[in-house]
Amino acid sequence: MASLRAATAQDAARCAEIVTELDDYFTDDVPDKVRSDLRDHDGWVIDDAGGVVGFTIVERRGMRAAEILWAAVAADRRAAGLGTRLVDHVLDELGADGVQIVEVKTLDPSAGYAPYDATRAFWLARGFVQFDTIDPLPGWPPAIRRRSSPSHSPRRGSADQPADRVASNGPSRITPRT
Repeated sequence: MASLRAATAQDAARCAEIVTELDDYFTDDVPDKVRSDLRDHDGWVIDDAGGVVGFTIVERRGMRAAEILWAAVAADRRAAGLGTRLVDHVLDELGADGVQIVEVKTLDPSAGYAPYDATRAFWLARGFVQFDTIDPLPGWPPAIRRRSSPSHSPRRGSADQPADRVASNGPSRITPRT
């Protein structure tokens, strides 16, 4: 059975490998960002049979707010409830520490990129709501080079399309006061 635990520095390489394998969801610069963010922020992993199969990295935004910077489950382990267990655990941990609002950013529906339909549905099913669209997302390069993939469809932010509407600031979950 998969176990949940705080991430350690030793988990960084596997977390970066997971996002590398999910090239329909993450750009080429993300593995390095994951390694860096795991050093600088809180992270949790889901470990199954001695190996990390999913992770989250969270940046605190004050005493009562946080942002989930990264969340991913290995491609061969998706749709098995592991992401739900992981995110629910993280939200419980944050809530126990006084966090009342948690934000996550994902690609806006206006981008028309089908792989993110399931991503948005995942966050909405966890109680998050979209509250804003950031156009353009600060720090997002105007043209990101992605690895070529036969199954890859052009999306905004790729070399194939301009990054004019690339992300939404949502969904977000407001946790109830206790």
